[in-house]
Amino acid sequence: MSSERNRPAAPLEAVQAPVDGAGLYLGYRSTRVSVPATGALVEFRYVTEPPHGDALLEMRLGERVFPGLIWGSMTWWSPDGRYLAMDWAGALPRELRRTCVLVDLHQWRYVALEGFRPISIDAEGLHGHSIGGAAQTVRMDGVTGWHMC
Repeated sequence: MSSERNRPAAPLEAVQAPVDGAGLYLGYRSTRVSVPATGALVEFRYVTEPPHGDALLEMRLGERVFPGLIWGSMTWWSPDGRYLAMDWAGALPRELRRTCVLVDLHQWRYVALEGFRPISIDAEGLHGHSIGGAAQTVRMDGVTGWHMC
């Protein structure tokens, strides 16, 4: 995959992050997401796609690059623009796992939420369910185990 990162960048499609906690589908494209609450521009650049899977994207905030790759599926943006939840392929090349990751865009840090599937996000937290199906809410102020990007 490293040689694929060196190919010319595809044009970025401009979209706006939802402000109501709804999901935003990234898909098989390179996208620049504007975050209305903060004015931030978050880029997702198409890298590759495995057989029978979603696209894999590189995430950038300015010159900073998020570790590993992001699955080109749904993303959830907090109304205040601080948090982003999405499916992460892992930090290691060719790892290709699918784990929900919560990113704090202000402090440029992240935490993996193993076994959690998000549905929506709001001021109370990230809402979803466990792999077993039980409803859960992850409160951002109660999350521990953050890693710096």
